[in-house]
Amino acid sequence: MPLQEQEKLQAFSEKVIGEANKEASAMAEETYQHKKESVAAGKAKIAARVKAKYALKLKKILDEHSFALSTATLEKNKEYLAKRDEITERVLQGVRHKVELFVQSEQYLPYLEGLCRQVGEIVKERFIVSLSAQDMKYKEKVKTAAGALCADVVQDDEAFMGGARFYAESGGIVINETLDENLEHCRDDLMVLMGKYLRAAD
Repeated sequence: MPLQEQEKLQAFSEKVIGEANKEASAMAEETYQHKKESVAAGKAKIAARVKAKYALKLKKILDEHSFALSTATLEKNKEYLAKRDEITERVLQGVRHKVELFVQSEQYLPYLEGLCRQVGEIVKERFIVSLSAQDMKYKEKVKTAAGALCADVVQDDEAFMGGARFYAESGGIVINETLDENLEHCRDDLMVLMGKYLRAAD
């Protein structure tokens, strides 16, 4: 084969090989990119599954913690209420004892007369004074103190420590000024006061 033909064949071979190498490189790059994208997608799927799994586990832990916290708060509330009631009863027992001593003292009758006088000045229609059984001994003095609009003084069907109930003859007005009623108001005020110092969350 002449030298010139050999050179042409060599040049053609090199050109074909070069093109083949270029094509092979492009295919290799495409395969690499495809593999890279597949790996990335696979990693994303795995990451999503792991994230979902741990999110579920975290939710379970939080739910258990929330239940435990709610239970603990409920128990704390029970302790708080029990302590509040205990203190309230202890204080009210002391107050009730003082009220009983007051009813037996010399200051009680002037208090009862003053109470009836005040109500008599407020109520603008005829009314009846209702006393406890032990206070009926003051009937005439109470009627005098209550004023001209006091129609009568009667014994109350309910037992109470002292004070009086006032009933308008028309039935439209009832005033409860018994010492027992005032003691209940003390209970409410005491609970509000203790609420500032006793907290279930403490």
